[in-house]
Amino acid sequence: MSDKAKLLEIQPIVDAAYPLGVAQTAWQSALAKAPLDPLTNIRHAVIDGGTAESRTHVAAIPERVKNHVHFEGREDYAVVGGKGRLHWGKVVQNEQGQYSVPQAETPVVIEAGHIFVIPNGYAHQLERVGNEDLTILFNCPDSHLNNDLDRVMLPDAPTLKL
Repeated sequence: MSDKAKLLEIQPIVDAAYPLGVAQTAWQSALAKAPLDPLTNIRHAVIDGGTAESRTHVAAIPERVKNHVHFEGREDYAVVGGKGRLHWGKVVQNEQGQYSVPQAETPVVIEAGHIFVIPNGYAHQLERVGNEDLTILFNCPDSHLNNDLDRVMLPDAPTLKL
């Protein structure tokens, strides 16, 4: 197995009733009240509990999430509904301080029942495939949801089919 294959391993959810330790009723209830976030283009809600260092969220992606990167901490994902494509790649910073993904990885198809981890320093953009919203649970530090702390927005992934 190549180092890149090890980096992003798509695995089946072990306990379908509690992906990332969250009951289906909890994430469905939170999502039902979730507003659309215009910055990321998703409906998003925090699941009760957790800490600033590690909190679980639910999101419904009607089209795609805007491409972004975090440099402090990883993000754990569980796909609980729909099907999508993950665009990803290592981010580098040039001498002028600008960030880019010089060599994007091959997009990965994800669907309900999959879990995966995005390491820090990797751009990631999810897009829905099909008619059903791509619904995900994700666990990350609170700083990942704040552009002033540890979320850097990037142009759409070069592998994105518009």
